[in-house]
Amino acid sequence: MEDIDVTKRLVEAGNIIGIEILDHVVVGFSGFLSFKEKGLL
Repeated sequence: MEDIDVTKRLVEAGNIIGIEILDHVVVGFSGFLSFKEKGLL
């Protein structure tokens, strides 16, 4: 859940300074998660 909160804050910060966040990828030992692929971004 913390990753989702951090991503939302990054998107907000990007909007303020004019940078579009295209994806947030979390990598772990068993694989990875793309927020864009999961519809979380």
